[in-house]
Amino acid sequence: MTTASNSLGAGSLPSFKKNAIPLSMDISTVRCFNYTITYVLSGSMTVTLPLEQVRISAGEMIFLERGEYCTEHRSHERGIYRDITIEFGESELVNALTLIGRNNSATLERAVHRCYRCKHRDVLVTSSAKMSLYFEMLAQYMESGNFDFNNYTFKILKLSELFCVILSLEEHVCVGGRLLRGATDNVNIIDKTIKENILSNCSVRDMARVCGMGISTFKSEFSSRYGTSPHRWLIEQRLSHARFLLLSTTYTVADISRQCRFSNSSHLIKQFKRFYGMTPRTFRRNLIKNS
Repeated sequence: MTTASNSLGAGSLPSFKKNAIPLSMDISTVRCFNYTITYVLSGSMTVTLPLEQVRISAGEMIFLERGEYCTEHRSHERGIYRDITIEFGESELVNALTLIGRNNSATLERAVHRCYRCKHRDVLVTSSAKMSLYFEMLAQYMESGNFDFNNYTFKILKLSELFCVILSLEEHVCVGGRLLRGATDNVNIIDKTIKENILSNCSVRDMARVCGMGISTFKSEFSSRYGTSPHRWLIEQRLSHARFLLLSTTYTVADISRQCRFSNSSHLIKQFKRFYGMTPRTFRRNLIKNS
């Protein structure tokens, strides 16, 4: 098992990356500064959120919004874990959707969709034969070296092709609906502000000021977007990061409480036990016992 920490968002967008991990298991924390789509070619991937774990296997695609996630990559039968990760921001999303709209407005109209699942979740999973074909061809393009993945126009064209596939999946409309909402919603500044300040000392009132809102309006808009209060959401995200540090480091509980912006160790222990049903020390002890 290896542990790592990495950030997505350093290169030019959109970015296309083919990853391979020749290990039985790899645990890492990923900070997504943009929208991220990952398709698993072989092995499996588990994404840990504060209140749930989402597991995807070969042939499935996961959509991640901005945020910090603990991920586990596993290979099977001594194979290699492989995936393709595509990252893009609002401007790339709009440009790719514009290409689709010019050629097939009916596709966009059919994909307009909103439900509690796609509105309030940061992680969505889907799969289909058409999607698998797209990524298998994309893997071949990337391996051949005959295509310029540094060319912005080419990358937007490939991104628009993927969006065409996603938006045509009538039985898996949540991902398509979330893409459309990402291009049109006015709450992006709230998403960006709060996700950039998960581990900062910035108060909810300060974040409301950054968004140009009063505290009541900010809380109301946030609750409509996430289905919970800003304070509770921040606690959940910080607990998720604390869980990752317990998994991947030897930091003391006191060190972790400071890094995750809890007022003291007792506050972390109380909240951790409330969400995970055990203390941080018990969680780490069980992990060591089972490893």
